[in-house]
Amino acid sequence: MKLASKFTIKFTMICIVLLSSITISYYTFRDVLHSFNVVEKKHKLKELIKLSETLSLLIHETQKERGMSAGFLGSGGKKFNTMLPKQRLLTDEKIRMYKEVLSKIDLSKYSNDLRGKIKELNEYLNSLPAIRNKVSNFEISLKEEVKWYTQMNKTILDIIGLASKLAPNKIITEDLSAYVMFLQAKERAGIERAVLSATFGANKFKDGMFAKFIRLVSEQDAYINAFLTFANNDMKNMYFKTIKDPSFSEVEKIRKIAINKEKVGNFGINPEYWFKTITKKINNLKKIDENIAKIIEKDLANIDGSYYLQIAIGINVIDYSFDEEMQTIEKLLK
Repeated sequence: MKLASKFTIKFTMICIVLLSSITISYYTFRDVLHSFNVVEKKHKLKELIKLSETLSLLIHETQKERGMSAGFLGSGGKKFNTMLPKQRLLTDEKIRMYKEVLSKIDLSKYSNDLRGKIKELNEYLNSLPAIRNKVSNFEISLKEEVKWYTQMNKTILDIIGLASKLAPNKIITEDLSAYVMFLQAKERAGIERAVLSATFGANKFKDGMFAKFIRLVSEQDAYINAFLTFANNDMKNMYFKTIKDPSFSEVEKIRKIAINKEKVGNFGINPEYWFKTITKKINNLKKIDENIAKIIEKDLANIDGSYYLQIAIGINVIDYSFDEEMQTIEKLLK
């Protein structure tokens, strides 16, 4: 009876030790898997940030091409006829850079959504020569031209936005949210450039263009406010320093002229002057988005050390815990 009782106590103690070991190992292993997942997401996101940087360069040029094409059409070919061919070459160069970076990425690792958007963008780029030909020959309306480029640019922004789904922590999530909101604001500034280039070229607002212009200004304000909500202090300081550039106040001055003369036209604004002025503003915005990308890369680089350390500690904890519990069990069985 004493032997049976002793055996029961030992068995109970062994079960307690095993359960304790299993519990510790489970939670530690779960944390290790989480750390592995974070590191894997980080490496994927690093690839997409590189792609996003080339897409940001591309959209900067397609925004200018959209604006010049609109000004060319709006003025009946009297304006932007020498600037537009040169701009197309700049766009082509950024398309080449994008395709070079894309060729080094294994897209099979990524979601169907991302692959679908990249396919959609590539189809737009394949159609670009035909659209350019229509613009050159006045075979496309101003509205259709702006819409086509805007849809292509939306696809570019969608690709950049999908990267945020891979954010491994709160800091990177907020960084990416700020980045996407800022790029959305910059895209609206690009559409505004196109709308007023065409308007000043025609010296009047065509049907629906004034409402579109007002909406674009409002959307820019909304996206900038969203950007400032997510932006860290470095991003905010950079933004408030940049908007002191004279190009921002000059754009505001021209906007007021457009609003005040909405009904009568005859703005007295050379469309090429408007284009160059707002392009200075957008170029300053471009510097901000480039620096935001660098901040994200820096924050991503800080992830590796801490999570690799967690992985190493977790594996050692599991190994040490297993050894300790086995020694305890061996003692109990003696």
